[in-house]
Amino acid sequence: MARSTPTPPTPTPNPFEGRSTAELVDSLGLIKAQIANNEKQAKALQSELLQRAGDASHIDGDLYTATIVAEGILAKLDTNAIKETMGEQWCNQFLKFCTRSAYLLLKARKDHS
Repeated sequence: MARSTPTPPTPTPNPFEGRSTAELVDSLGLIKAQIANNEKQAKALQSELLQRAGDASHIDGDLYTATIVAEGILAKLDTNAIKETMGEQWCNQFLKFCTRSAYLLLKARKDHS
């Protein structure tokens, strides 16, 4: 029995084809602004929900249910104070670099705000 040659995968079309780099920057900026607004609203809703929940750990809505999984106290280290007290060189010996990452800084243009 002869084996058939596998069909190569169909290339996925690039959804950004035909758009300028400037258009991509503007689109990304708009989406990030929407995300920031949505996150702000989500935090406010969550805070209000937790305040209203009282001792309840499960709340039913018409479309969703909410379960308060765990409550706790968050502690954060003040790394600036540690560096100031112990010195930056002392702190640097405990840094671990495991993954290269890139961050894209995006700001609204003042002339289009």
